[in-house]
Amino acid sequence: MQSNTLDITLIWLARISSLAMAGLFLSFLMGEERRPDLLHERLSVQLIFVGWAVIFLGYLSGWRNPAAGGALVLAALAFMNLVEYFYNDRLLGPAFLLWAVPGILFLLSAYANRIRNRTGS
Repeated sequence: MQSNTLDITLIWLARISSLAMAGLFLSFLMGEERRPDLLHERLSVQLIFVGWAVIFLGYLSGWRNPAAGGALVLAALAFMNLVEYFYNDRLLGPAFLLWAVPGILFLLSAYANRIRNRTGS
């Protein structure tokens, strides 16, 4: 596969997966009978929702700047794991790794694009 095709494929996989993950999150949120009142939740819950906001900011910014978007997503997941560990002495469950997939794909796309620009292909 040519480098040009690789970075285009990766960016579109990242974009599609970010839309899918955002849709999954919204389906969870809309499926709840009781909407969370973040102003009255525990600090740990508020911080986790800050992490979610940064994840979606990363998904959105990844459409224009894949490296920054991917970094934001992974940083937010690391932050959420730190919060969970600090408050509950455990890390988030393995299902949360799915939320990293678009971020990793954005970073791989940026890397492939950088390689392509460096080699002049």
